[in-house]
Amino acid sequence: MLPTLVEAAITLIEGLAEGLISAIPVLVAAVPTIIDGLVSVLVSAVPQIVQAGITLLTALVQALPTIISTITAALPQIINSIVTTLVSNVPQIVQAGITLLVALIQALPTIISTITAALPQIITAVVSTLVSNAPQIASAGVQLLGRSSATCRPLSAPSLPLCRKLFPRSSARSGV
Repeated sequence: MLPTLVEAAITLIEGLAEGLISAIPVLVAAVPTIIDGLVSVLVSAVPQIVQAGITLLTALVQALPTIISTITAALPQIINSIVTTLVSNVPQIVQAGITLLVALIQALPTIISTITAALPQIITAVVSTLVSNAPQIASAGVQLLGRSSATCRPLSAPSLPLCRKLFPRSSARSGV
């Protein structure tokens, strides 16, 4: 079953590589719009992203002993399965790599000329997006700094040294 999955994955990767190479001119032309949208979304979502990251990191740290035990127990089987699958599929993996490399080399002139032609538009879009969103970016930074001091307060004693290293000025101001 695993060799069939590897063959399917290799075929999928080859198809994706060919499709990606042919789509590069369209993607490059859309880069300014994509960057503008991403910056707008990220700027407005920074506080939520930071809070979600803190929550996720805290949960991971608390579950670390269980995670390590589970991974350690399963590691021999995982390694054996990966090695066996890779060894039995070396010819397909090498052929997929060669196909991908050849396709990229053949498309390199088109990729370079397309990116070069779109570079002024990309730079203009990045700069204008950053300039037009400067107040929101500054506000998000201020909110992030305000949240950092509140982050250390609910932590247990073993976590406080790490928090103080991550947020040295805010920890000192908040008395944590």
